[in-house]
Amino acid sequence: MSIKLIVTDMDGTLLTDEKKITQKDFDAIQLAAARGIKFILATGRMYEAAKPYADALKLDVPLISYNGALVKGSRSGEVLFESFMDPELACEVLQYCQKFRLHVQAYWGGEVYTDRLNEDSRWYSKIINKPVLEIGERLFNERHRVYKLLIITAPETISPIRLDLGQRFAGRIELTSSAQNFLEIISPGINKWNAVKHLADTWHIHQSEIMCIGDSLNDLSMIENAKVGVAVANAHPDVRFHAQHIVTDNNNGGVAEAIRIALDLE
Repeated sequence: MSIKLIVTDMDGTLLTDEKKITQKDFDAIQLAAARGIKFILATGRMYEAAKPYADALKLDVPLISYNGALVKGSRSGEVLFESFMDPELACEVLQYCQKFRLHVQAYWGGEVYTDRLNEDSRWYSKIINKPVLEIGERLFNERHRVYKLLIITAPETISPIRLDLGQRFAGRIELTSSAQNFLEIISPGINKWNAVKHLADTWHIHQSEIMCIGDSLNDLSMIENAKVGVAVANAHPDVRFHAQHIVTDNNNGGVAEAIRIALDLE
């Protein structure tokens, strides 16, 4: 059965280390679209930080953002699906971060907030080309409908923090990671694959007709469940282990190589 839907992660997969799209990948995406294949971006990024790339690729498709917590049209702006953390629960997690002096960012209303700007938030702002807004103690005390929380910390501290959060908030949050220094917190059941499946069902596309491409742990749900799971060469070992294909790295047209595999299946 041929591939009718290709879904790719952005950072570390489609985007180079300089946050660019290679000409190889651009040309291959245009070819896939011309062949009638739906091509979707699925990212941990906020919608506003993903849309410019969809526009550059000339895509008029839903964007999967916040690891699946928001699915929204790249041109229409139509919200097809969204999921917020419970405001009280989000406050509990934020206050946990405050207690242990963790740098945390919260996402609501199309903006990203932190209590105090630091080197991590300034670095992050450059990556997404959007300001991180400083709001002081309000971050820990106000109730908002939050799509996602993001802890940025040293890579060696991610595992113990993840373990502790997972135990304290068992069954109430989903934990994932899109980079070695990121720990992302979303609502239970929210992941990229469930968002992909929602769209596929809407378009009457079977699981056997889906290819997913990724590099990080937040891509695992896609890689494990798609008929064709593809990891770029720079992917996390767990992602490479579960992929059916491993292509070249994000700096050298890995997505283009995956698209060629998809076209060969027709």
